[in-house]
Amino acid sequence: GVLHLSSGIFTAGDGAVIGGTGTLDVSGGTLTLADGAQTTISNLAISGGMATIDGTATVTNFTITGGFLNGAGDLVVDDSMIWTNGQMRGAGRTIVSSGGTLEINGTSTKSLGRTLRNEGQATYDGTGLTFGPTPGELGLIENAVGATFTVDGEGDFLYSNGGAFTNAGTLIKTGEGTTSVFYGVAFHNSGTVQVQ
Repeated sequence: GVLHLSSGIFTAGDGAVIGGTGTLDVSGGTLTLADGAQTTISNLAISGGMATIDGTATVTNFTITGGFLNGAGDLVVDDSMIWTNGQMRGAGRTIVSSGGTLEINGTSTKSLGRTLRNEGQATYDGTGLTFGPTPGELGLIENAVGATFTVDGEGDFLYSNGGAFTNAGTLIKTGEGTTSVFYGVAFHNSGTVQVQ
């Protein structure tokens, strides 16, 4: 089934348990998963409103097509993450597990103000990836050891208020005749960079 939040406020406090094989769909309003809430669900979809995670939440699939992901906690994605629009902010991390995939696509602005850690297979084949939505919210992408991050096409890494891309795995640039630029975003490399 689907638990749909389109307005108002829904809070899962300390000790709350949210689980199952359905979908938690946030299109408006405010969802808060407090520190101490146990969240393990199949699907989380954010298209509007705000979802705040202050503990650790584990999902199979995560889609963000608008709205905000916020909070000091970690969102762990085991299988598939798709990001086409919207903002990810806060002191926490969004983590794509080693068996998972990350797709960053579309031309809409995707604003990163938290840590996005890829431990699996990532593809950036869109545009509009911007780091640092506000001062003090520096976006960071971590491409972990053993992970692959492929930039296919004209995808740039743009700054608003700063950020960094740290590569300890493999960064691959593809797309004949295309250019990708780190504009104001620091690039730290201890892994492998391939241009194909």
